[in-house]
Amino acid sequence: MTFINLFMRAALLLALSFLLVSCGDDDDNGNGGMDPDPDPDPTESVEITDETTELSGNMHGTLRSGRTYLLTGDLTVLPEREIVMEEGVRIESTAAGEAGGETFSFIIQGSFYSLGTEENPNWITTIPENRTMENWNQGYIGGFIGLVGAKDIVLKWTHMEYFGGRMRGASTVFDEGETIYGFYTEDENTRLIIEDSWFRFFLDDVLRPEGGKIAILRNTFEANGEIEGETLNAKSGTPGVFAYNMIIGNATNGPKTGSGGGLPTQSIIDVYNNTIVSSGYRRIAPGRGGSMNIERGAGGYWYNNAVVNCRYGMRVVSDTDYERTFIGHTHYFGHGTFDDNEGPLSENFYPATGTIGVDFPEDHIVNDNLENLDPLFVNYDATQFTQADYRFAHENSSIANRNLSIIGDQDFRLQSSSPLVGAGSTDAFVPNAVITEVGPRALTYPIPAPSADIGAFPTSGFNNGVGNRHSARDYYPPEN
Repeated sequence: MTFINLFMRAALLLALSFLLVSCGDDDDNGNGGMDPDPDPDPTESVEITDETTELSGNMHGTLRSGRTYLLTGDLTVLPEREIVMEEGVRIESTAAGEAGGETFSFIIQGSFYSLGTEENPNWITTIPENRTMENWNQGYIGGFIGLVGAKDIVLKWTHMEYFGGRMRGASTVFDEGETIYGFYTEDENTRLIIEDSWFRFFLDDVLRPEGGKIAILRNTFEANGEIEGETLNAKSGTPGVFAYNMIIGNATNGPKTGSGGGLPTQSIIDVYNNTIVSSGYRRIAPGRGGSMNIERGAGGYWYNNAVVNCRYGMRVVSDTDYERTFIGHTHYFGHGTFDDNEGPLSENFYPATGTIGVDFPEDHIVNDNLENLDPLFVNYDATQFTQADYRFAHENSSIANRNLSIIGDQDFRLQSSSPLVGAGSTDAFVPNAVITEVGPRALTYPIPAPSADIGAFPTSGFNNGVGNRHSARDYYPPEN
């Protein structure tokens, strides 16, 4: 919801508050005979205090550790204001979701920081009674909408779920009824830093920066996208890195980058050491979706990524900046067939049948593994899915086969005998560190170097920012 709409809502709330005061017994107007202010200041913001339990309207301040707050309407952070979530905070949306035609969003014109920790993570979710698998597509939260002037959106060790509700009312960003992106930015100077966090049940793009400096590091993405949607769908004016992320069951691609949109800064995003599993099946459009995609003037290094049982391999569109795009040390594995007309999954990984343009420089693709070797994860049966599994998810936009979209007990660390061990490159490039500040409200560690072990989980474990820190069983409670 836009600032204009929020202004109208704030004006209405202030008018109602004056009306309530006017009902006092001692004075017909309740304020010395003066009429309520017909034009309240739209720059006013309510400070969060120890008495605060509900979040709505223009607010700023600190959400205290150990407390649960109810999101009861769109929450706005005005310019030069900030909201800080200390560790161990829960925000629960009371919106009625798709069934009730209601969703609440975070409108950021200033800064928002969620500073969870490994020992005490934060949560942004719906109320407990709504947290069921059956409600995965209800969209109780719209998203974080970073408008022009937004400074920082920073999240660390934060669980986020049930995002992507539909826009209700006027907006300059989204059309009426349109699914809201999980995280949207439109200013080249906005910093979007997301580390060590979890994303589940987002109904369209999880991350949609259309301008901003990004660092998306060591996160886990499960069952996102209803009938379409990428994990990362970056547009022009968005340089940065996307590394050590675990992605499973996305509707379309994991990372997708482009530089269309008109902002002057080219989107050069380095995408490295990510694990992308069983993605691309809920997207209905033919020839779209599956693992990784780069297009429309974008560039970057796409290195050391594992693509396993996805519908397609790397897609490079002909208007990509070929001279600034480099692909290397991708490990592909595909078991079974999605569509008889397309043939086995393993034949849809370039360059055998190819999604990369015929004029793409051959020397910009190095050491990709197309031998279809089982990646030998610690606990993942790479041959468990059938054509019926893939087709069911596609035709029903469903996450019914949990192993296809949810990590559960599956463990995507590498066995010592995995062909991914030592098969990557550590010296082909220096990551594009457009964000360098390290601190409580910036990066936890400097931008991490690539690992020689392909995928998000190096066998050496976590070290100074290198490697995904989520263990196999700490994503979500098993009953959910």
